[in-house]
Amino acid sequence: MAWGFDKGKDLGWSIKPAEHLEQEAAVVLMQGGGFEIYHNPTRSGYLVEPVIAQEAAVAEFCRARQEASHKSTSVPQVALLLSSESFWDKSDAVFAPWGDVFTDLEGALHALLNLHYSVDILAEHQLQPRLKEFPLVVIPDSHKLTPGFRKALTDYVAEGGNLLLLGEKCARLFEPALGVSFDGVPEPKIAELGSASGTTSANGDWQNVKPTTAKAAGFVYPTRDTRKGGQIAATVNSFGKGKVGAVYGPVASIYFRSHHPWLREFIAGLTRELFPDPAVRVESPYCLDISLRTTRDGKLTIHLLNTANMPLPDRYGFTDFIPPLENIRLTVKTDAKPKSVTWVPDGGPLDWSWSGGRLTVTVPRLHIHGVVVMD
Repeated sequence: MAWGFDKGKDLGWSIKPAEHLEQEAAVVLMQGGGFEIYHNPTRSGYLVEPVIAQEAAVAEFCRARQEASHKSTSVPQVALLLSSESFWDKSDAVFAPWGDVFTDLEGALHALLNLHYSVDILAEHQLQPRLKEFPLVVIPDSHKLTPGFRKALTDYVAEGGNLLLLGEKCARLFEPALGVSFDGVPEPKIAELGSASGTTSANGDWQNVKPTTAKAAGFVYPTRDTRKGGQIAATVNSFGKGKVGAVYGPVASIYFRSHHPWLREFIAGLTRELFPDPAVRVESPYCLDISLRTTRDGKLTIHLLNTANMPLPDRYGFTDFIPPLENIRLTVKTDAKPKSVTWVPDGGPLDWSWSGGRLTVTVPRLHIHGVVVMD
């Protein structure tokens, strides 16, 4: 359920444009859900005409996508842990102010979506029985996990899975698998995190480590001069048949606060090392989210969501213009050549080819949301 209205700080409620709500609705549709909008009539029970027009437009938008989206199921790619253990250790009430409880989770999610991964957010009780389904499991800086769940994750890696730990708190929970020794305790640092394009500010608590079997996968520096003073920021270690990657500082929360492209580039390097061959590859700007799913009648689909100009509460609270994305190129693993590849909501064919278990398809234009359907 979305509110059909919003407000800025110290302002009253204003009606959202239909395009704004269509973008919100698409987030739900691409996860297989249904969508509803909440409104208050006037004290006399009157619904103003702009509300009715908004509801009509959003309803038409959702209905046009219903067959390809409603009650679809995800194709496992990246699992992102929402740790109930860590949450309840920080929050003592269901609807208490959450503060920064989900900052690391949201930062990790934004980075993975901006890198065009299809992501499932799962708590421990949901993820543990399904670990083997996911090629990559990502843990934001969750500070508390049960011994049983940690063992299940360690076994998952030993049997061929891949684990990415985004922060020193969760990294130290898996120290035996990291291939490093911890040197002292985390210390607050003025830090510049290096990437191929340049450095970005990464101030916060960083843990010094010394590799034993791991290889360094990134460095932080005391200044932007990367010629000296580098400290290992991340490592990748082979463990059994799988790999464990770890970052020893607060990259997920930093990404939440900055969304800097060079930080995204740094995280991309780690994810590629651990998960080099995802089921979908995308050539498009970072503001495209994807979701790989199967419809109720078994068709493989890729949902595409254009997040450009998505509102930011209290700062840029409303939008009525979403610039389209053009010539989105997708490469998809498919065992057999599809009979057809079509575009929802328009229903028309797309330009596609298939060779060697790979479908290549181009979406010429995306306004807000659409679905590539393979039959």
